[in-house]
Amino acid sequence: MPQVIINDELMEAMEGEMVLDIARRHGAHIGFACDGRGFCQTCECRVLQGAEELCPPNHIEQRVFNPEALEHGYRLACQAAVCGSGTAQVLTRAEELRRLAAMVVAPPAGTTAGYNLGRVLRSMGVLVAERAMRVPAVLPMILPQLRAMPPHFPGIKNYVNDTKRVLQRTLKDKPNIPT
Repeated sequence: MPQVIINDELMEAMEGEMVLDIARRHGAHIGFACDGRGFCQTCECRVLQGAEELCPPNHIEQRVFNPEALEHGYRLACQAAVCGSGTAQVLTRAEELRRLAAMVVAPPAGTTAGYNLGRVLRSMGVLVAERAMRVPAVLPMILPQLRAMPPHFPGIKNYVNDTKRVLQRTLKDKPNIPT
């Protein structure tokens, strides 16, 4: 049976299942707002190992990511399907940012809160810049989908519920934070 390690947690998967669905089913920290359409890009993740266990990037991912980003393992969890029977390992962008933010609150040895805050701000700046540069490539894909969508984002309620589950889980497993 295929498996996916999402944010350092091993999860069972089914062949053909999207990484986003696996993450949501297990309450993993991942973003999504467009309900799997591939244009919000909040489910961005990086494949750390086992890329061959996922189907190759589809046309949406090829439009969103430049070849260098794809080569470095960046994928959209809502588009990346499990195709192999082995184990793939991914780190979600949401979890990556959460980990950086946690280092501001509880700086690891040899770092300071200020230094780590700078890392968070730089990462967020890079993220915003990357998204802005992708707009011309994804706009032709987004407009027809937005016209076809109902007046509300169908995934918002799911997103809020998932965020609550992840937050409850995160608080339950919170690290020792000095007071």
